[in-house]
Amino acid sequence: MSRINSIEYIDLKTDVYSNQLTIRVDDVLDMAGSNWINDTLSGINGEGGWRNAGSSTTMSSSTWQYHQIVIDGTSQDTVSTTGWTLLTTGMLNGWQTRDNLFHPYDVYIATDGRPAMMMVEQPIVRSTVF
Repeated sequence: MSRINSIEYIDLKTDVYSNQLTIRVDDVLDMAGSNWINDTLSGINGEGGWRNAGSSTTMSSSTWQYHQIVIDGTSQDTVSTTGWTLLTTGMLNGWQTRDNLFHPYDVYIATDGRPAMMMVEQPIVRSTVF
């Protein structure tokens, strides 16, 4: 068990540097809560709202019960996707204070099927090598 817990959000865009971040599935399961961002259209309660974009995969109510982390950043930042599989792309809003605009995110779930979800803001660069 981690000494750090209740981490659901990482902000890489508050500085002017290029950041590299690796979040393992175990990290999300250990430190992040579940169902704090959800599909407001399906009536599941949580902090933020989700909308699918285009014809991408919709998420079921069981997927919303996953441990979730959101990562915000810019095109100068890089996040490792090793151990993660892209599930869908969509828009997220309302989970930050005074934020009622939808922002584009890619949603990744654990490749091994464990209940972990990583939402990565679209400008962030993805890499499988660090």
